[in-house]
Amino acid sequence: MPLNLKIKSVNPNSLAEVAGILPGDEMISINRAVICNLLDYKFYSADEILRIKLKRGGKTLKFEIFNENFEDLGLDFEDMPLKSCENNCIFCFINQLPKGLRKSLYFKDDDIASSFLQGNYITLTNLACRDFNSIRKMKINNINISVHSTNPALRAEMMGNKKAAQIMKILRRFAKWGIKINCQIVLVKGVNDGEHLVKTLKDLAGFYPNVQSVSVVPAGITCHRQNLPEIKLFTKDDADEILRIIENEGKNLLKLHGAKVMYAADEFYVLAGREVPQTLHYEEFHQLENGVGLMALFKEEFTTELGGVEPTDKSAEMSIATGVLAAPVLRKLMDEFVKVAPNVKVEIYAIKNKLFGENVTVAGLVCGGDIIKQLSGMNLGEKLLIPGTMLNSDGIFLDNTTIAQVEDALNVKVVVVDVRDGANLVNAILEREEAAK
Repeated sequence: MPLNLKIKSVNPNSLAEVAGILPGDEMISINRAVICNLLDYKFYSADEILRIKLKRGGKTLKFEIFNENFEDLGLDFEDMPLKSCENNCIFCFINQLPKGLRKSLYFKDDDIASSFLQGNYITLTNLACRDFNSIRKMKINNINISVHSTNPALRAEMMGNKKAAQIMKILRRFAKWGIKINCQIVLVKGVNDGEHLVKTLKDLAGFYPNVQSVSVVPAGITCHRQNLPEIKLFTKDDADEILRIIENEGKNLLKLHGAKVMYAADEFYVLAGREVPQTLHYEEFHQLENGVGLMALFKEEFTTELGGVEPTDKSAEMSIATGVLAAPVLRKLMDEFVKVAPNVKVEIYAIKNKLFGENVTVAGLVCGGDIIKQLSGMNLGEKLLIPGTMLNSDGIFLDNTTIAQVEDALNVKVVVVDVRDGANLVNAILEREEAAK
């Protein structure tokens, strides 16, 4: 039997509060549809007349709500158990984590509801008939799928799960239903690159416009791969060839359909020693959260905001801690910044990832302990800026270090910048505003 959604809180003056729904009540059904997850709740509550069945203290209660304006009912639910991953991928990043991190980091989320609501990538290997029925009935779009390969045997081998071989069958089903999807290919050197990558891209291109974007990202490799299959690092020449393959397929699709669809992660451009493309290259930015087009958009937002700043003689000295990947980009942006504010000195520090290994270069995986060790004794100026992606919602780094601990250890004020918009960095440096993480 599916678990009921338990209501954690009811917003004041909401439709639910007016109807008499209380915290602690358990959602059973809406208009006779069983509610098993937040996806069910979002879909079935979007109706004018809602006949809701709840459980309260062992009793079943019924409510009727008229929602002619299709408002949110005002309910927040306790966390529901999510479907975990049933695969054993050779490149799984979670399998490479060191011990002692937050418990939540070791959970392998492969849940269709969290994919739709939060943008996570799922493998489709644990979907039940009910899940497929829900996708079809709800016409769920923008499903993010980890494909890796369209070769059934190769995908099953890479993911350690025979069910993974069903990928093309499922994609055909989604296309028939008119479902829009975004695909991810985690590329492993010598496994699904080269001719395999060419075939996978061509197969996925055949599903356009249902497949609206495909990203190719390198497998993340930490220094904790003991007892795991060996994975080699891509070289500069490898990155050049990968970009050539992706760009060729993108050009073909552009001629046929007017959209590139195929995109490489920013890491491949950096590894190849090439500038990331302009923002127009990324069209609708379908995979921004996957590191595809992130640098291009950040640079454009930063330079646009800077273009509206009047030259200033303001004097200040500060520093920015970031990942190795983003540091060169930030240094170039600071070269532009100094033209507007020549007396503002900003030092960029690329933090090498000692916890996960120096092959991990993204800012979001930089830990507080590494910042403390590498910046101790350095001239950090009046404040140290860090991207909010380094922290969780409680303001804690992956290694459980707090902002206060970094400030105490380095004797500097730490300012968290919301780097989802490059304009925020300009404003934080000039102290026009300090964006929340």
